[in-house]
Formats: sequence, C-alpha cells, structure tokens
Amino acid sequence: MHSNSVAQCLLLSVLFASNLLGQAKISNLNLRGLQIGRTTELVVSGQGISKGSKLFLPFAAEQEIVEENGSSLLKVKVTLADQIQPGMYPLRIFNEDGLSDPVLIGVDRLVHREFGKEPQELPVALTGKVAGAQILKTTFKSKKGDLVVAEIESNRLGAKLRPVIEMYDRRGRLIASGQPTQSLRGDTRCFFVAPEDGDYNLELHDFLYRGASPGFFRLKLGQFEYADVSLPVGVKRGKKNLLRLIKLGAASEFLTEGQFGSYGWTRVGVNRPLFSGFAPQVYSSSHSEFVEVQDEKGKQLAGAVPLGINGRLSQPREVDRFTIDVKPGSKLTFDLMGRRLGSPIDAKLVIRNEAGAVLAQNDDRKGEQDALLNYNVPGNLKKLVAEISDVSAQGSKSHVYRLSVTEQTQPRISAFVDQGTIRVGKNSTVYVPVRLVRNQYAGAVDLVFHGLPGDYKVQGEKIPAGSDVGLVTISSDRGVPRYFSMTAHFMNGEQQVDVLGPENAFTTATDPRRKLFAIAPAASRSLSLDWADTETEIVGELGAELRSKVTIQRSEGMKGPVRIRLITNQKTPKKRIRKNNKDTFVDDLEKMIRAKPIELADGASSADVELLVPADVAEKEWQILWVAELLSADKKTVLFASATPAYKFITQKSFTVRVTEGKSMDLPRSGTANYIMKGVIDRQELKGPCRITLTGLPKGVAVTPVVVDAAQNEFEAEFKITVNAELLKIKSLKAEFSLLDSKDSKRILAKEKLKTLKVKVAPEPKK
Repeated sequence: MHSNSVAQCLLLSVLFASNLLGQAKISNLNLRGLQIGRTTELVVSGQGISKGSKLFLPFAAEQEIVEENGSSLLKVKVTLADQIQPGMYPLRIFNEDGLSDPVLIGVDRLVHREFGKEPQELPVALTGKVAGAQILKTTFKSKKGDLVVAEIESNRLGAKLRPVIEMYDRRGRLIASGQPTQSLRGDTRCFFVAPEDGDYNLELHDFLYRGASPGFFRLKLGQFEYADVSLPVGVKRGKKNLLRLIKLGAASEFLTEGQFGSYGWTRVGVNRPLFSGFAPQVYSSSHSEFVEVQDEKGKQLAGAVPLGINGRLSQPREVDRFTIDVKPGSKLTFDLMGRRLGSPIDAKLVIRNEAGAVLAQNDDRKGEQDALLNYNVPGNLKKLVAEISDVSAQGSKSHVYRLSVTEQTQPRISAFVDQGTIRVGKNSTVYVPVRLVRNQYAGAVDLVFHGLPGDYKVQGEKIPAGSDVGLVTISSDRGVPRYFSMTAHFMNGEQQVDVLGPENAFTTATDPRRKLFAIAPAASRSLSLDWADTETEIVGELGAELRSKVTIQRSEGMKGPVRIRLITNQKTPKKRIRKNNKDTFVDDLEKMIRAKPIELADGASSADVELLVPADVAEKEWQILWVAELLSADKKTVLFASATPAYKFITQKSFTVRVTEGKSMDLPRSGTANYIMKGVIDRQELKGPCRITLTGLPKGVAVTPVVVDAAQNEFEAEFKITVNAELLKIKSLKAEFSLLDSKDSKRILAKEKLKTLKVKVAPEPKK
C-alpha cells in the first residue's frame, strides 16, 4: 500500500466533508440590518439562490417573497416581532440544496437604509461599500446639545475596510473624527455634542485610500445605546449578577442584571430601546468570581484557587493588588484577559509574596498583549499577591480585565468542530469529527446535543477514553433547518464545556456565536452508503485483514466518480527517521488502522474494501466509519459527501506466539546457514495455519517462509539462508507471524508483533 493512498484515509487530514453541490452562497446584502418590530425589505444576491429559497435566522421571522430570479437574487420583506432582543445574528439562505454559509447582520430598532448623499434623519443605520480611494459623503441635521455617535461595523461583519470617519459643521470645520481601533477589531467609532443647530457633513474612506474587497460596512449614526465590555467579566453560574456595561472611550456606563445557566462564554442580554451592535460578553464559570472593590487602595482578599478576579484600572498609573490563598507546592496558571475582550488595557502581571518580593512577572504572551504565566508555588508559601497594572500607565472606565487562576493539574478539556454549517443529504449521513484537547483527563467524554429535534438521528455521542477525536454521525430524511449547540461532559458528567465551531472572519476565540451550529437537509441530493458489516460493535484482531463490501446509491443526475475512504479517530503515530543528517519525526502510517481508498466510476455502485489492523496497535475501543465523496471532474474538490454510521471498533489480541529456541542465529561467513526456530502458538478461538516470515533481509537474499499446520501448536521451523556480503552487515532480523485463513491463504486473520532476532557472524579464520 502506498503511503499517499494511506494518508488520504486519515481523519486528521480531512475534517468536514463539504456538501458543495448546488449550495447557495451569499455575496451581498443591500442592508446589513433588520429592524425590530418593523418590516425590512432585504435584497440578497449571490449564487445558487434557487426559487423557493428562504432566509434562515436563529429566531422566528415573517417572510414575504417580493422577487426571485431562481439563481442569483432574492428580494424578501422580513417582519420581526417586537420582543426580539437586539444584537448581531447569523443569516443564511435555505433551499432544497441545503444551507448557505452565514453572513452577519445587525438586529435593532434603528431605521435601515442604503448609504446615500441625501440628508439623513437620525438615528439611522446605513449600509454601503467602499472601494479603493473612494470617499463617501452624506449629511444630517442636529440640534444644539444633541449627542451624535458615528460607528462603523465592517471588520466585525467579515469585511476588510479600514474605516476613517470625519464629521464637519456647515462651515467645513472638522469637529469629530475616528480611525480604526484595535478594541473594535479594526472598526471605528467617534462622537460629538452638537455645538449648534444646523447641518453637518460626514465623510467616510479607507485609512490608506486603498479599500480592499470586500469593503462593505454598516454606519450607525445618531444617538443610540451601545456597550463594549462588562464588569465583571466572569460570573458564577446560576447566580444573579449586577453587571456594569461600559462604553469604550466614554465616561457613561449603565447597569443591568444577568443570570447565566450554562458554562462558558455568552453575550449579555440588553433590552434598552435603542441598543445596537455587539453586546459585551461574559464568562460563566463553576468557581468563585471575585470583583474588585472600587477605590480600595490596599491588597484585597480574593479567595482560594480556582478563582477568577475581575477589576479595572480606572485611573492612570493605578495598580490593583489581590491576595490569593494557594496550596504550597501547587502548580498554577495565571491567565489575564483584557485585549482579547476588547479592553484597551495592556496589562502587566506581577506575582509577589506577602513581603512584596517579586516571584514572577509577564506582560505579553506569544502574539497577544495579554499576560500569561505558569508558577510553581514554593513549599513554604500559602498566600500570593497578584499585582495588575498597565504597561503604558493608562487607565479609564474601559480598562477592565479578568485574571483566571487555576491549578495545572486540574482535569479539563476543550472540544472543537471544524465547521459551523452542517448539510445532510436526503437518505444520507454526515460525519462530524469532534476534536478534544485534553489536560490531565484521559477518560470517556459524552456529547450532549441541545435544540436538535427527533427528526435528526445522532450516533457516536460517546468519545472513548484516551481518544482525541470523536466521530459523530447525523442523518435525517425529513428534518427542517435548525440551530443547535453541543456540550462535552466529562468526569462522569460532573463537568462540562461547550463544543465550539471554527473562528472565521467575524468571530474571535471567545465569541459565543461559535457555540451555535446550523443544520438542514439537502432534499435535492441523495448519496447513501452501506457497509456489509452492519453490527454497531465490530471486533478486529491485531494484524487482521478484514474484507467486506460497500454499496452506494445516488440520486438521479448525480454524475461523477465517487471516492470511498475509511475514517478513524486514531491519532497519527509518529516515528523518528534520519534525514539530511538530522533526526526528524514523520507519520508512521504502518501503525494506522487503514484502508486503501477506492474510486467508483460513474455508474458503479459497489466495491470490495479491505481494512488493515496493525499488529502493534493498542488494544482498546476505537471509532470507524466509511465515507463516500462525489468528486469534481478534476477530482480536487468534494462536491457532496455521505457516510455510514460511526461504528465501535474494538481491537483485541487472541493470537500469540512464544519463541522458545532460536532467538538468535549464527551465520557462517559463506555458504548456506540452517536456522532453526522453535516455539508455541496460542490461537485461542481462531483457526488456521501460521506463516513465519523473516523480514529485514538485504537485497539478493530470499528466504522461503515456513507454514505451520493449523492443528499444530508447538512448532519447529527450519530456514535455509544463503549468505552474502550484505547479509554479514546485518545486526538483527525480524520474524513475522501471520495467522492465515484456512479457506484463503492470502487473507490474514491476525498477526503477532514482529520479534527481533539477533544475528551473530562466525569469526574470521586465523591466518
């Protein structure tokens, strides 16, 4: 078997099988927002927008189709109920070909219009696009004393504009401007208080006058509510918390109350009438969350590890200090979040003892301006002091932070899926690899689905102990589009974490939208795959070659070659090789549970498959499945895919060989050597002859294998070996023991691990 063929069957080299055949794609929206309690006419353009397409949102919305051309355009009136909460939501197209990937859209009570030069009535949200050196202009009226806020959402929506806003009075004087801000992920906000009644002008352009594509944006203009960060950032799950919602760069903030029932990152619900944009995010934890007492100048008693500490540096040169109860000899991780939350803080973290001596410090982790350090507590310390300051000595109401202090030995996991949109063909099954990152926990993990109705059948929800990947399969014949989430439960269900989707153009590592997955059937496509071995639990002997058959059925009109591959949750083993006089590690494909990929020509419906189990793979529970992939004409793109259910595959060792004599061989310097090996074979329930083969022989030396009769347990095998100069250089050989099928000698039922034989060469004769 060629290595390239083997590599194609590995799970880790192929993640989600994409269903691309006919899938809709959204390329533009005339408006990047929907109005709560009103009707908005939305024009969606793109590809694959067939007749009958509808919008798919995470909440109910009335839709009235105004115009559709069956391919690239959909005009629809969308009416939202008054109780919908403002925020930023994913929008998709759903039709008989499944779901499109999402675009992000704002939902609020602002009036939404396309950007234009005509005078604007405030507050308003304007959608437009900037390309190259283009400068967009518009005008608006304001009364003396009115607060006018101008905010651009572009990068946070997945575009690439570096927006600059400039606002002028009627005499052409610049009264406010804004440039791209890191805290807004490259977007812009500025504001001013109108000095007089009258007309004002706004100009918008790219920072370098070289606007990249896509350059779309949503400009919000007028007096509206917004908030960027929360204090505290971390809250105790299930407990009511008073949250301060803070506006970047502004002196004002407002209070809200929140209670969160699940663990992990979530957005604060804000019900203020004119709130718009991205609500602050908070972390709901299972341990204590200490909140800084404002204006307290001394050391504050924060509590014992594990612990979250929440605070802010309100004034320039401010330093916060917290006393933490620790266990002598414990290994701790201090993880400070600031910039990752959108806070302008560039925090420095110093760990001291109670006397004030510095024990450890950090101000930046790799690639980020948030502090991170690991520290081993000395055996004589029971308290540490965490000191937090800003590197540039800045401070404001926006300089919030959260310091997490945990023990490195604490069992925990993280769980990830590599696609947020899941498409299931009619009478088909899609496989969903769930990747785990484990820390001090090797046990089984249970996956729990939330919001997925009975129309969807899920299998493989249990990730076996010791596995870093779980294979979940989902099938549906009549399901409707759904948003759902997953949690991974471990420590016998006592702890849980969210399963997160991928980061993309409009999400960050901590974005709660990564919890939300969308699934829908693709009713126009069908590609089913059946495996002849239909047991949900399959046993594989170590070293076995399991032969079987797979069968596919495809819908009419689905033309092209179909590739059949084996998918497993086995982590690719590594081996060390010498390359260019250096040791390097490469994939050890011979130790993978594997099968050679098979390609079915157009019109073919079945194929014989052979699954190989290495003799030295671990005896444990694995997950395996077969996947069928419809390929493009150039065979470089997977157009549609379907899988079998995930099977429990248990590897076991029943066939063993014990060598009693002949663990080394003596070679003469020339002629022929007669090598004799004796031993005992234990077949247990297996039947068949045993073939003994010597491997590792140099070129020019061929040794005939010896076959031990199926009824014989004790054996004596004699090998005749012709000696040459290359053989004399060998220090050792290996013996391979293969249990053969009595009815088919080419089929291997099991193998024993290779046994090493030392080679001794007779001394040179005396001259």
